[in-house]
Amino acid sequence: MTSNTPEEISPEFPFEKQTAEVIGSKMEYIDVGNSNGLATVFLHGNPMSSYLWRNIIPHVSSKSRCVAPDLIGFGDSDKIPGLEYRVVDHQRYIDAFLDVVLPTEKLILVIHDWGSALGFDWARRHEDRVAGLAFMEFIPPTDSWDLLPEVVAENFKAFRDPLQGRELGFWEIEHLYVDCPL
Repeated sequence: MTSNTPEEISPEFPFEKQTAEVIGSKMEYIDVGNSNGLATVFLHGNPMSSYLWRNIIPHVSSKSRCVAPDLIGFGDSDKIPGLEYRVVDHQRYIDAFLDVVLPTEKLILVIHDWGSALGFDWARRHEDRVAGLAFMEFIPPTDSWDLLPEVVAENFKAFRDPLQGRELGFWEIEHLYVDCPL
């Protein structure tokens, strides 16, 4: 096993983002590498952006086209007044984004946190287009707080509370969509 040197891990963002028109809104994304009919899609979690993948994509882009969107409401993508940013909202935008940017390619999905829920859902509905899945820190969607461990449920409830959320520093993230039921 090799260790990372300081040169391999960097805060720099060496990409120029592209823009896709999706359901009347703009989604920003990284798009580098060559396709050959195969693309690797990186879906970030909450409250991240495509910046999460800045040190990973350079290792993959010589082998695959790499696409990493900023989910709607995150990073440089549009923030939509009135949108609740629930999983179902993000599913709609990811479906439309992939239809616009990667309409026919087979995909390897690299998915993190809430991006995992979106990626697994997309993969379930598009099995014929999935070439692979890699996931980390998956948080499964649930229909009830009661299905989560008590400490997890209480933490996520606190994020959504206007007073507690502000104290925790999360309320400033206007698009935080961790709310049950999904």
